[in-house]
Amino acid sequence: MIVGTPKDPTPEIQSVMRGFQTNPYWTLPQSIAGEEYLPLLRRDPNALEAAGFKIFENWSDDTELDPATVDWSAIHPKAFPYRIRQEPGAGNALGYIFFPFPNDYGIYMHDTASRWLFTEGSRNFSHGCIRLQNPLDFADKVFGGRGGFSKERVRQAIDAGQQAHYAFPEPVTLYVTYRTVTAGSDGAVVLRDDVYGRDRRVVREMGKPRS
Repeated sequence: MIVGTPKDPTPEIQSVMRGFQTNPYWTLPQSIAGEEYLPLLRRDPNALEAAGFKIFENWSDDTELDPATVDWSAIHPKAFPYRIRQEPGAGNALGYIFFPFPNDYGIYMHDTASRWLFTEGSRNFSHGCIRLQNPLDFADKVFGGRGGFSKERVRQAIDAGQQAHYAFPEPVTLYVTYRTVTAGSDGAVVLRDDVYGRDRRVVREMGKPRS
């Protein structure tokens, strides 16, 4: 899987996952829209069109905005007023499968269009969300042969462009944890990189004198 960068670390949380959706939209968080996409729009108001993005006037309805009518240089990155949404498809940042779960950080699990990143040794590239290398295998494991689940039928729904919702047979309790020391299949200790520096902070605190 792929997790957040040191700048946008994936948080440690407990939540409940109830299902998944195929062919999702990706609605950009305002922070990402302002920091990363606003510079593109300032250079070329139509820069996002080729990647399947639409821009809407607000967050309450689907009134589309013509980006050529906006003075993007006057928009402040910290107060981006518009809603940007990427349509489903091969280039969608969420890929073809989206696993939502409630949390205070706006993160979720999903497929990805950038599959080549799974070949990298260190996989901390996201804004905090968790990208799955084999999302259908994950769903199949959760269903465990129940509910008539079929990976082939899900693939058919994806290929047909259907935005289908699939409910798990029962809610799944989800724990997202950060561990840099694990055990291998042979029981040997496996050390992972402390990419978020949490271990270093703990060691530093432990080394401080106590009164």
